[in-house]
Amino acid sequence: MHSLQVGGLENGLVNLLNRLDPEQFNQTVCCLTSAGTFATRIEPREVSIIELHQSPGKFRFPVMSLAKIIRRLSPDIVHTRGWPTVDAVFAGALAGVPHIIHGEHGREHSDVDGNNWKRNQIRRLVGHLVDRYVIVCDFFRSWLNKTCKVRNERIVYIPNGVDAKKFHPLELVSVGESDPKEAEYSTND
Repeated sequence: MHSLQVGGLENGLVNLLNRLDPEQFNQTVCCLTSAGTFATRIEPREVSIIELHQSPGKFRFPVMSLAKIIRRLSPDIVHTRGWPTVDAVFAGALAGVPHIIHGEHGREHSDVDGNNWKRNQIRRLVGHLVDRYVIVCDFFRSWLNKTCKVRNERIVYIPNGVDAKKFHPLELVSVGESDPKEAEYSTND
């Protein structure tokens, strides 16, 4: 990850980390810059966070540093998300990781339409190293197909989910029987 600062992608990662069975998975998050405030939302368990302290906003390509870390950890899977972590795909391949997954979950403010020619050429190179792409909306499927030349069978669509225990429909509770227009919403919490 770029970091664990406040954001939708970061929120999704924290939710995923908190729901994976620690008996089955050893989890490590590598942040290119620093961990950030969402790191405190990771429930107490054995989740390692590595900070590389790269300068935010400046070009960096720490493939060799990442490959060294990944080789030391010896994971079965490297899962990267978005453009800021595309270098970790190369590092995972250099480290000999058996499975590389890359998620496309949104756009960066510097390339909102996903049309940056140089980035897309790098994405095409990365495409030969990635086993599966995870997308959260079908828009990314057609973009990966057309722009990055990724075949459909390598793309998995997993829509963003909602924690149904935390966010549930409101129930309409009547306040006064005399006027049915008077009602309030309650979460029954």
